[in-house]
Amino acid sequence: MLTCGIQNFIPGLKDHLLSRLSGKDYNGDEQEYSDEERRALLFVDNRIYRHKVVRVNYTTYDLRRDQDSLNPRTHADVMVTAHEDQAGRDSHPYWYARIVGVFHADVQHVGPTSKSTESQRVDFLWVRWFGRDMHVRAGFPARRLHRIGFVSDDEDTNSPSFGFLDPAQVIRGVHLIPAFEYGKTLELLGPSIVRPSSDDDEDWVYYYVNMFVDRDMFMRYLGGGVGHHALNVIADRLEIAPTDEGLEKVVDVIEPLQLPEPVELDGSIPEGPGGTGGDDLGDIEEENNADEGEDDYGYDVAGLDDDESEEEDMGGDDIAEEDLGPEDGEEGLGEVEELEDMEGFAPL
Repeated sequence: MLTCGIQNFIPGLKDHLLSRLSGKDYNGDEQEYSDEERRALLFVDNRIYRHKVVRVNYTTYDLRRDQDSLNPRTHADVMVTAHEDQAGRDSHPYWYARIVGVFHADVQHVGPTSKSTESQRVDFLWVRWFGRDMHVRAGFPARRLHRIGFVSDDEDTNSPSFGFLDPAQVIRGVHLIPAFEYGKTLELLGPSIVRPSSDDDEDWVYYYVNMFVDRDMFMRYLGGGVGHHALNVIADRLEIAPTDEGLEKVVDVIEPLQLPEPVELDGSIPEGPGGTGGDDLGDIEEENNADEGEDDYGYDVAGLDDDESEEEDMGGDDIAEEDLGPEDGEEGLGEVEELEDMEGFAPL
């Protein structure tokens, strides 16, 4: 038989839809209704419609919009807000589930507690729940990833292995890593159509929640993302800012700034230690001239003087210079003018 996990599909679905149509907040536990109350919920044309993909929009830690496309055949694992006491030692901010099917139905509620008898569309997810392994330490203090596994389909267990979710409850998709060390098992669920055929009716015993898959996921566990709903308060790690009273006390201690008295200038040049101001200025000009004479910019002044004297001595020697013709503005350009007239060029 391949009916494991689907025996109570219709009663469980009606309980879920009645809770939503009644406006009750979801707290993780489905309220059970009587058979008479369930008969008051009607499926239009007695049909339920199945879809291949559900897309979930969410806000990232840095206030950007993002979307996850969740397909029950490929990318089917999701995270929702945990409805449990977060003050407990073993508390965890999220619950995890695997989407088995994506559906919608047109329903009518005609009972005495009905708020409207009009037909309305309701979207819902059929999921298989994960449970967290409470026997191992995990998280940032333990430097270990959180370990989860499918809830057993045993009737003796208090937690249901299957359930229904409003798609609006899904935060985003989650990346789960199979714990290969522990292998697979047949004990959690018998042969069922809820598994892909490639699983051979087996389940991995454990999965690790990859909270480092991206920056947004990391910030959901670390806390402090401005675009995330605040789940864990981390302000106790920060230093308390000073109060207004403390600031007033600090301001009272500060003394006013003491400015020096202004000095009036009469435009006269003060006298130096050796006499009048004019003599001092003359000394300064002489020093500047001396400094200008000493600026050789890396050249050897003495060497330059020697070269110039040598050139003066060699000026009258028998050194023949090549005749390159007259310079501009000199005489002797007659031949050039005759050449220009022959070629048809006009002088500039």
